Amino acid sequence: MSTTVLNRETCSDAEAARLLRLPQSTLGSCLEGGCGRAEVTVQ
Repeated sequence: MSTTVLNRETCSDAEAARLLRLPQSTLGSCLEGGCGRAEVTVQ
């Protein structure tokens, strides 16, 4: 079995929210497990 290293870009939560077209507070809540019944779909 071989190991593969992924080189992924990282970004701030503000940049991620902008890219996902979500309010930053919504993204933060979802990342903390507080989305509840809200449905977030990434296309």
